[in-house]
Amino acid sequence: RFVAGPNYLERALVDGKNRMISDKYYHDIWKINENTLMVGSEPGKIDASDLIKSAKWQLVDLDFQLKNKDSYKSIQKVDDDFLKVWDSKNNFHLVDDAGNEVVDLNVSDAYKYAEGVYKLVVDGKHLFINLKNPVKRSNYYDNLMCARENRISVQKDGLWGFIDYDFREICPIKADRVTCFEDGIATIEINKQFYIMDSTGKLLAPEYFDYAENVKNGYCRVRRDGKFGLLHKKGVFTIPLMYEENNFLVNQKGNYYLSVRTTKGVGKFGIVNQFNEVIHPFIYDNCVELSIYASIEQKRTDGFYAFAQIEKRNEMDYHYLNFDDSKTQLKTQENQSKGFKVIEGTCLNNNTKSIKCFGVINWNGKQVVPFIYTSIGFLKKNTFTVYSISGAGLIDTTGKELIPSVYKYLYELGSDCDLIQVGRHYGGWGLYDYSGKMLADTLYGGFEKPVFGLIPFRNHPNYHFSENKEYVHDEMKYGFMDLTGKIIIEPSYERYQIPNPKKEEILLIDGSTVTKINGRGQVLEGELLKPQQPTSVQSVTPKRKLWKFWGKKKARWM
Repeated sequence: RFVAGPNYLERALVDGKNRMISDKYYHDIWKINENTLMVGSEPGKIDASDLIKSAKWQLVDLDFQLKNKDSYKSIQKVDDDFLKVWDSKNNFHLVDDAGNEVVDLNVSDAYKYAEGVYKLVVDGKHLFINLKNPVKRSNYYDNLMCARENRISVQKDGLWGFIDYDFREICPIKADRVTCFEDGIATIEINKQFYIMDSTGKLLAPEYFDYAENVKNGYCRVRRDGKFGLLHKKGVFTIPLMYEENNFLVNQKGNYYLSVRTTKGVGKFGIVNQFNEVIHPFIYDNCVELSIYASIEQKRTDGFYAFAQIEKRNEMDYHYLNFDDSKTQLKTQENQSKGFKVIEGTCLNNNTKSIKCFGVINWNGKQVVPFIYTSIGFLKKNTFTVYSISGAGLIDTTGKELIPSVYKYLYELGSDCDLIQVGRHYGGWGLYDYSGKMLADTLYGGFEKPVFGLIPFRNHPNYHFSENKEYVHDEMKYGFMDLTGKIIIEPSYERYQIPNPKKEEILLIDGSTVTKINGRGQVLEGELLKPQQPTSVQSVTPKRKLWKFWGKKKARWM
């Protein structure tokens, strides 16, 4: 333990019972090993920081007796046995815990990789050495890339190779590029030809490949003569060189899944595992891994998301492929894919002025929604909400207009509902489903989230002038329609209640009158009221008029 000195900038060492081990105080006391301490004195601000640091360092034993007469500007540990020190003239030295020089070399840095494996920088070159047995050392190298699995990739005269921790060159220094060892294998490239090597320096296959990639767990994805395969570190092809296209390879808990097609540009994609067993049939026109699209918003779970596309006439189906954790198998999720991206572009306003507009492209860069919209929402249920100068609408991922862009408002009726509410500027509301089918025209006062298969709606407010010449509207009443848009209960009630969500029962309330119905609209208690008659029969739905303009201006709808 430490105890503070008289001026609070000094420390002394005490034992577990707070008894002074030495009467000497220092600004810093640090442990090197079981027999050596490094102590700092002459505190002061020796750099641009506000910290007060020691300017003089010495090596002492546990009795605070100096191990040598030298003092240092700085001391750093390499390990418990060796230290990097800088003298008062800022010269670098590599010493042991007694301050003795370790090697007679012009060393500028030192680093320990493993027991008996140290790297020294000598005259700008890299030397690997056993500092406890300095006779055991490597050749000099210009650079190194990584040290993994007891193998170090080294460079000399622009070429690469490998040495082991005994400093033997297990791979001659003649490769243009190498990868780090991982799971017992590494790839090397010589004259654009790829080879795969195990940790002893033995090639897994005598022939070269046009491409090779270490994909962990002892597997390597390879390509030769335009065909992909999977090679194991035992030298066995678990997937023969038979597929011309391979869009992705995903590792899930040691199992691999590959999107492959036998002939490039022809046929269908399927998904196989690392043993070439078919996991998903060859039915997909495209199948790519979504993680390569950094701009796509995704809710990732354990496993991966793949995007699968099947073309059917003029339509396309999209699927997520993910893992069933209970079976560790791939499955098709119900969620629709997000393999699309909203892109900003320019378009002409009234064929004269260039303005900012937006469109959508798919994963291949193909335009699926034209660049004519002022804003586009997120992909949801295979559709985009689009906004133009004329209004809001809905378009699917093939570019088909499902809901025309003429509405002032467009909202989903609920987060887990497949219905869309649209509104006009004059207050009329209508209803669509996600297929673009109109269930109700904009003749209503609004809709609410379905209840037991019935859609609550309110009648149009029916604006009119009162006897006092004030512009008013009738009281809005609740009614119910089914999911096809057919009115089941006429709008005659002030409100409704769900007394028990577990029972498919709805209470219709108007004043003191209460009627109970079930989820199919059948009366269980009471009687249905007749709908109120509107005060005025005047229509509030504006008619579209075609205004003619002569001269250079063209006719337009108002």
